[in-house]
Amino acid sequence: MPPSPDPIAPPHAVSLFKSDRGRETWLIHKPDSPPTVLKTQTATPLYILKHLLRVSQLHRQARGITILKKYNLPTAAHLGPPRLKRIHNRYAITLELELAPGNTLYNLLNREHPTLEDQRQTAIQVGSLIAQTTAAGLFNDDFKGDNLIVDLATHPPRVTLIDTVAITSLRTDPHLAVVAMSHKLWLSLVEFGQAPAATLWRTTLRQALRPFNRAQRARAIQALRQMPPPRTQPRLPVS
Repeated sequence: MPPSPDPIAPPHAVSLFKSDRGRETWLIHKPDSPPTVLKTQTATPLYILKHLLRVSQLHRQARGITILKKYNLPTAAHLGPPRLKRIHNRYAITLELELAPGNTLYNLLNREHPTLEDQRQTAIQVGSLIAQTTAAGLFNDDFKGDNLIVDLATHPPRVTLIDTVAITSLRTDPHLAVVAMSHKLWLSLVEFGQAPAATLWRTTLRQALRPFNRAQRARAIQALRQMPPPRTQPRLPVS
């Protein structure tokens, strides 16, 4: 595989949030405009073809945003469709998004040291987002700590999903979809470093399962106990 090209800052770039194999996420601040986020994908022949067919990753993200907005689920709006642009001496597929205020859930728990009450309120809001997603007949196969932005300046904390590529229609029982999304969240937080306190994850799970009856909740807990544990944690904190 050829080496990934070094990131090339687009016009008005302030900082680079993330870089991964030709995909970058930039903080942009144009004159007389609020800051925004610009996602870029180096335009190889394959990605140009995917762009023309409207099946590129950025097209899928734009579609996911449209779906979530339809159900009033919190996500950063896209400011126009994906576009093929020349950035200095290179072409890239780009998608500009609103900037969601706050910090990722992963960074919040591992670096910002929020109060116990802020952690509890955040866990409730994350669980509510899982429940609202499945209630809308949707599933997110990439529900991870670094794809959630938490704004502690609001009360309760506002939780925003910032990566919508993996949004699909629900193809299983809603309470089992809650299991899969909760498990994905737990794995992502543990694999990236310190795990959130087990009591906080239980709060998230309890809130996500609140809409279901006792039998459905029992089946969900049983399914969670059968999930494979992350490498750095012997088992899920399911009581």
